[in-house]
Amino acid sequence: MAKVSLSNVVALLEAGTKRKAIQEQLELTGAEMRVLFNHPKIKGLRAKRTIVEIIDDLGDSTDEVDNNPNTYEDAKVPSSPWLDALNIEPINVNQQILFPEMEEVNY
Repeated sequence: MAKVSLSNVVALLEAGTKRKAIQEQLELTGAEMRVLFNHPKIKGLRAKRTIVEIIDDLGDSTDEVDNNPNTYEDAKVPSSPWLDALNIEPINVNQQILFPEMEEVNY
C-alpha cells in the first residue's frame, strides 16, 4: 500500500502538474489514483494553469524613460497660413481664465 501526503499532491497541483504526471511521479496505479482523488479534501482539484512568466533579460533598464515627444513642454504649435490669418494668441494653460470680459467685483 502506497502512502501519499495530501499536502504534497496539493502542492503538485498548484505547481501545474497534471494528474498523469502525479501518477507517474508517485508511482500509483489507476485504482490508487481514483481513491486518492476521491478524498474529500482534494476531490475535484485540478492542476492550475500555468501563466507565462516573463523574464527581463535585457539588463538594468528599470528606470522608465519618457520618449514620448508629445509632452506638454515639448509641444509645438503647428503653423499654417490659415491659422496665422486667425490671429489666435497662444493660451497659457497655467493661467486661470474664467470670464475675462467681466470686472472683478468685491462684495
